[in-house]
Formats: sequence, C-alpha cells, structure tokens
Amino acid sequence: MGSIYMGIIIVVSLFALVSTFAIAMNQTKLQSASSAEDDIRQLMAENQPSNIPLLVVIYGVFFVLLTVLISLFVWF
Repeated sequence: MGSIYMGIIIVVSLFALVSTFAIAMNQTKLQSASSAEDDIRQLMAENQPSNIPLLVVIYGVFFVLLTVLISLFVWF
C-alpha cells in the first residue's frame, strides 16, 4: 500500500515540476521579446496578467494532496 502512495506522490510532484517549468519558460519568452520601454509600460499597467496565482494553485493542491497521502500512510 505504501508503494501506491509513493507513486501518487511522485506523479503529483512531477506534475508540479513540469507545470513550474512550463510557466517559467513562457515567462522567459515574454521577457526576452520585450524591450526596456515595453517593460516600463507593463509595470505601469494595472491589469497585467500574472502567473503567480496559477503557481499558488498548483503548489496548494500539491501540498494538500501530499498532506492527505502522508497522513493516510501514517495511519494505515
């Protein structure tokens, strides 16, 4: 039973890792394509899209699943 829990933890961890890399690569592409003037305009804009909420959701879900799986592993 412990190997099933560890397998689930590994899959969820890999999902979080791949998602983080995908967001970072997208952010890097956006930053490399802009100039200094574009950066200033983006900083001044109020409705600038951010990847922070997406990362918070990904790691929040990962943390909750990890906590549940570890507690199940300890109790059983």
